[in-house]
Amino acid sequence: MNGDHDTAFYTERRTYRRRRMADAATFVPFLGGALFLLPVIWTGPAVLTSSVMIYLFPVWAGLSVLSVVLSRDLARGDADEGDAMPQDPADKDPQE
Repeated sequence: MNGDHDTAFYTERRTYRRRRMADAATFVPFLGGALFLLPVIWTGPAVLTSSVMIYLFPVWAGLSVLSVVLSRDLARGDADEGDAMPQDPADKDPQE
């Protein structure tokens, strides 16, 4: 194999972290579905509807908070990428 490839093997830490955050945001609905279906497999006479509701509310609240945190972090990454666009040397102000 040649070393003539122009593609970088490693990505920047910020790019890598943003991709992992996007992956996590994609995984949240599947996690929520699994957590919401978990009470279905609870069996026995000791399982009350009220205990299931007490379980579901914190799960719902936690998923909501997790979604807000992930979306805020991803939105902040979009704003950072817009600021960090490389400048074309031809676009420089000639008076500088």
